[in-house]
Amino acid sequence: MSSAAAMTTVVTYQPFVANQVDPALDVTGSYQATSCYRYGGGAAGRYYFRCFIKSRVYDPCFSNVGNAFEGVVGLSSALVCPRNPTDNKVVELQIAHSTNINTDSKPWTSARPWAFQLSNGTVCLFVNAAWGGLGPYDCQAATPTTVLADCRVPQMTSPLWTTTCQDKKSSGNPFTSAVLEKAWM
Repeated sequence: MSSAAAMTTVVTYQPFVANQVDPALDVTGSYQATSCYRYGGGAAGRYYFRCFIKSRVYDPCFSNVGNAFEGVVGLSSALVCPRNPTDNKVVELQIAHSTNINTDSKPWTSARPWAFQLSNGTVCLFVNAAWGGLGPYDCQAATPTTVLADCRVPQMTSPLWTTTCQDKKSSGNPFTSAVLEKAWM
């Protein structure tokens, strides 16, 4: 991106149209989830889901039945999990029983993006797990010359959101200021 953003664009990610996966999305696989954990932080207080299929993790995933799974059995096409917000590839997860969903978690008290794109094109994804990074956002380089490892939770102030990022995952590596071009909720 050649110039700095004048304002951070906030996108409410919506992978469903009329309770079906948006036809504009490319569903690269459909699987049966073994278990999922609900956590908060999405747009307007909606939940994100972290799901497991054997040893593979899908996070975040989005529901087509609202925020709650309590009492819902036999869901079909209930969750859609994007890997990168800048493309339209998703995985569709089906859930056999609502008991496979951990609904004990409460929404965060404030919204938090599941992904954001910095003004240099780097995309960073929230990591909802205990991990060795210093984030909690893990970044994917936009180009071979763009190097960023981790970013912290953004400061969501108008008109530009900012964060601090480091170029290597190391406790001794400094965090420097960065501007968010776009954020996905």
